[in-house]
Amino acid sequence: MRNTATCRTALAAAAFSFAVAANAETVTLTFDEPGITLGDALTNQYASEGVTFSGTAIIKNGTPDYFNNAFTTDGNIVHFDARPTDAVMTLDLLADSLSIDYRRPGNSGALGFELRNGASTVLDATDIIWSGPDWETFTYDGSNGAFDTVLFVSTNKFVIDNVSFDTAPAPVPVPLPLWLALSGLIPLLRARRAA
Repeated sequence: MRNTATCRTALAAAAFSFAVAANAETVTLTFDEPGITLGDALTNQYASEGVTFSGTAIIKNGTPDYFNNAFTTDGNIVHFDARPTDAVMTLDLLADSLSIDYRRPGNSGALGFELRNGASTVLDATDIIWSGPDWETFTYDGSNGAFDTVLFVSTNKFVIDNVSFDTAPAPVPVPLPLWLALSGLIPLLRARRAA
C-alpha cells in the first residue's frame, strides 16, 4: 500500500514538472511595413510583434545627409538622432538570437549593442568599430543566454535596418492526464489496481 502511494506521488510530481518546448518564432523588422510613417518617432508601431522602442529613434528614408556625408538607403531605416544614443528595444518574450544591419552616417567610429535579460547583462558589444563605407551586420547566436532588451549604445548618431530575432522556446506544461495517457502509465496503474 505504501509503495503504491509513493509511486503515485512520484508520478504526479514528475507529470507536473514535465514540460514541452513551444516553437520558436522568427520576427523580422524591415521598417517598411504598413503603418510605419516617415519622420515618426519609433515607439509602439511593432507592439503587435511584441516589440517596443524608447528613446530618440526616427524613421527615415531616401538619402540621409549628415555633415555633407550622404548615403543611399533601400527603403526605410531607423536613425538614432541623439548624442549619445539613448534608444532601447524591449521585447515581450525572451529571444535567443539577433541580427541588425547598422552603419554610422559618415565618418567611422564606435557604436554598440548591449543585450539584457531583465537587469542582467547578457552581452556587452559596445565597442564595435564601423569603418564604412557600407552597411555591416551585428549578429548574436544566443551563446550567452536569452535576452529581452537591446540597448543601442553610441556617443554619436547611427542608423539601423533589418532587425531579426528568434524568440526563445518557452516551456509549456503538459496536463497530468495527457502526460499519463501519452506515457502509457494509465494502463499500468489500472493493472496494479486490478491486482
